[in-house]
Amino acid sequence: MILKFRGLIFENVILRVIFVLLISLYSFPLAFSNVISNSGNVSFDVDNDGQSEFILNSTGLGVGQNPSNALHVGGNSIISGRLSIGTTTSSSSNLNVAGSIGLNVGAVSSNLTLESSSLVMADSSSGNLDLTLPSAANKTGIIYWIKKVSMINKVRVYGGGTNLDNEPNIVLSSGNLGHLQVMSDGSQWRILSVSGNVVGNIPLVKVDLNNASNITESGFESQNSSSVTHSTVLGDLTGTVSDIQGNFDRGASPTSTYSSYTDLYRDFYYNNSSLLTLTLSGPAITPSADYLVTLYAYDEAETRTITYSGVSGTSGTIGPMSWTANTNIMTLDAFSSSGTITADSSGNITLRTTSTRPRLNAYEVELAR
Repeated sequence: MILKFRGLIFENVILRVIFVLLISLYSFPLAFSNVISNSGNVSFDVDNDGQSEFILNSTGLGVGQNPSNALHVGGNSIISGRLSIGTTTSSSSNLNVAGSIGLNVGAVSSNLTLESSSLVMADSSSGNLDLTLPSAANKTGIIYWIKKVSMINKVRVYGGGTNLDNEPNIVLSSGNLGHLQVMSDGSQWRILSVSGNVVGNIPLVKVDLNNASNITESGFESQNSSSVTHSTVLGDLTGTVSDIQGNFDRGASPTSTYSSYTDLYRDFYYNNSSLLTLTLSGPAITPSADYLVTLYAYDEAETRTITYSGVSGTSGTIGPMSWTANTNIMTLDAFSSSGTITADSSGNITLRTTSTRPRLNAYEVELAR
């Protein structure tokens, strides 16, 4: 008697050994009661409920279901180390893909709330589309790409109960094939990139000219030197305050007289004998483009009126900003003023005060659309 197995011939003595092993296994039924082999398959039924959690057969290895490929996992998976795909070489990154990446593409032609598709093709050919992102609260790190595929009508994108970088919505207008890419930070959706004729301002940066190590105003960054470069969705933006005498800690003392906005109005740059200049430059500033610039100015000890105007090829005016000394600050924008400012032909925005003894506490920049 002989047995052929993958081209090998086992003599009777080998069969006897196998027989002895089978008898040995049979004598330990408790240890192997959940391992079932039928027609070349090996199944592990951990719960002994007839549903195999682990299946090994000629197709491959299946976890949670029958495999349809070499490795088939049905359910969630956690990989604590590094994962390389399409290569036999390990990588220093947590995920290394040697080849193309496929995304779940969703075609949308009617109003809906986005969920499963990370890449959305928005077809507005039959009318305006309203797309609502899911709540950002439980989506930290999730990214959505929304691509407009029709030149006609609008695609409006809403933040799902929160803002899109402090904007209630972003509109991809008619006449273009624009796109919007956003990512959740756990509290709201942040704009990573945008193109096309977008309706709605694109927030770039909010800066508190503050010497303090912590900033309590939501969305503001600290700038504790006269020139700092900030990262924005449209590239770097460098804010420079020049012609200064110094940074003074006098605005809005943190006492019971004032509200919670004392950090923003506490520190300011000043010049008591001349003028102040604010210059905005970098890749985020497009030559001759319009920007909405908001300036914040306050000094607890003085009653003042200040106006900033564009110079050196920059056009537009911000102000006047007026305040009375020792005023109760009840809102964030109590002593602020906004204006549409057009950058010069070199891609710079230069604003200078029109009167002496100026103050500047903070600034905010948005791309005007």
